[in-house]
Order: sequence, then C-alpha cells, then structure tokens
Amino acid sequence: MATRCLKCDRPDWLDVWQVLGRPSRSRLQQLRNLASRTNQALKSGTFDPQVFRAELDRSGWAGPLDAARRTLAERGATGGEDTEQTSAAQDPDTRPRPEHVVPSLAGDGAPVDAPEPARTTAQQPRHPRPEEPGSPVAVPDSVPPAAGLAQHLQDAAAADRTCNTHEAVRLELMAALLRADLKPESTAIVDVSCVTGTGLAVYEVLGDGRTGHADLRAGAARLLEVARTLPEEPQRRYLVLCAPPAEPWSASCVRDVLGVDVVWRTQDGGWEGDEVTAALGAG
Repeated sequence: MATRCLKCDRPDWLDVWQVLGRPSRSRLQQLRNLASRTNQALKSGTFDPQVFRAELDRSGWAGPLDAARRTLAERGATGGEDTEQTSAAQDPDTRPRPEHVVPSLAGDGAPVDAPEPARTTAQQPRHPRPEEPGSPVAVPDSVPPAAGLAQHLQDAAAADRTCNTHEAVRLELMAALLRADLKPESTAIVDVSCVTGTGLAVYEVLGDGRTGHADLRAGAARLLEVARTLPEEPQRRYLVLCAPPAEPWSASCVRDVLGVDVVWRTQDGGWEGDEVTAALGAG
C-alpha cells in the first residue's frame, strides 16, 4: 500500500492514501520499511509476532492501519463505491452538489471541494496529482536534482572525509557490511550504499563531535538530498554517528520526523541503535 502511494503508479493510489489517513512521505516510507522487513522475516522463517507487534506499535502505524481496516470493512458492508454511484444515478437531484465539485479519485464516491478549473484548450489530465500540503508527492519524480545540488553534496562529502574519525567510522561500517557477506559501495557523494535484504540502503556518516540534535537533523536532511541524486530510491536511510547521540531522544525524533534511522559506534568497538541489526545487513 505504501509503495503505490509513494510511486503513484496505480490507479487507486490516491484512494489508498486517503484511507491511510493522508500520511506524509516520510510516514509512508516508514510503513513501507516495516512491511519490507516483515515480508523478509516471513520468507526467511524468522518472523516473530511479538517483535512485529513491538515494531508496529513503535512506528505509530497500529492505529491508522486499524482505522483503514475498519473503513474498508464499512465499504464492503455498504457496497462501497457501487452503492453510492447507483444512488446518484437513480436520484441525482436528491444529492445537492456545489457549483465546483468533483468526485475524489479511485473508489471514493463522496464529493470534495475543488477550485474552478482553468479555461484552456489543452486537454487536462484525468487524474492530476495533488499538490496540497501533506501530499506524498511534493515534487514530480521525473524532475532530476539540480547539478548545483550534486556539486554541493560532493563538496560537503569531500570536506567531511578530511576528518580521520569520520573516515574510520565509514570504513568500519563498510567492513561490518562485508563481514555480513554484502557488497558496500561508496561514491564522491554517498558515504556508503549497500543492497541488503530489505533493499537499497544509504548511509551518511557524521564525524567527530557531531552528535547533537542539530547535527543529526542536518545530517538527516543531507541524506534525503543525497537520496534524490540516486537513480533508485533507497528503501532504508541510516545516519551513522561516531558516538552515542548527545540527547537520548534525538535518534527517535529524527526517525519519526524525517524517516532516517540512527546508529552509532560504541566505545568498545560495537554498534548500537534501534535499527542496528538491519543497518549492518542482518535484518
């Protein structure tokens, strides 16, 4: 469900998005990641209902998914779209319609307010993508990132890699992924990328002293920009710190708001973080 809302590649994506509660793009990515991990666990025979329930509760999707289930059940009980369309066809005058009203897309017969269409001779698309706040499509997928952004990210990465601590953590991360029998890569823009069991993952490493919330927020924003330069949208995004976050609440905040998971290096040479298992290729 989340994937079709993110890609807008199915006729019913808008209706699915509305049934899910009109979530933001980061929330949809969070749901997609949860579904991907669950599917992988089912395929590998490692699915644990208790772990799944804990992840579902932590993600905040338990309530919206339950509400979506009830909505679909109510549609099925009342005949859904067919009942509403039949009622409108049999007695159109009993349903008052404002002057500028269009039906919502793909399966929702309830009218929604819409602005007066512009007068033009060009053929309008049948189902335009919404641009209202909260839409999962803020920028058309076909628009490539500006060359200036790519150069900016490359310059920033080059500056980061002058820090020995940054490079030590980056290489230690790649070593851990290699030990997991994966093939990590690095480019002039991307600190580390790797195809794991849950799909393409990208990693942004923060250097020495960059563990405060402002650092994490800036690093996560840059990672989202880095993802825009890739030919394939990554399924997972990880911010990698050289030490634990200065504010204990910061990692979960960055995850929930920006859809970026945070892991970090420990003093004893290990790794920690809510998604550390998946980040190191074992999830």
